[in-house]
Amino acid sequence: MHEKDFKNRGYNQSQLLAQELGKLLSVPYFDALEKVKRTKKQHRLSYAKRKTNLRGAFRVADSEFIKGKNILIIDDIVTSGYTLFECCKTLSKAEPGSVCCATIARAGNAYPKDTII
Repeated sequence: MHEKDFKNRGYNQSQLLAQELGKLLSVPYFDALEKVKRTKKQHRLSYAKRKTNLRGAFRVADSEFIKGKNILIIDDIVTSGYTLFECCKTLSKAEPGSVCCATIARAGNAYPKDTII
């Protein structure tokens, strides 16, 4: 979540989910990515615009910390999969051992066959 959006909302639901899951699994929580570009909300965009909306929006917070680590990305909901795709693409630059994704929910939208999820 971009810093301005966090200030407006006061919390980041995906961050809260990840922190709690980390506690339950005894796995350390770390903010691996920073959102450096403020973008339009994915849920308000057409499928076609979701593909490009988040390009360049994230950066790795600490590449040395990420290198060789197994990373689990937590998101609240997946619709088209492009948010997670961009997160994975960005994290891969830091050469993690592996990257897995988990979400709490999946939107029931009907998308074209090339949808990532």
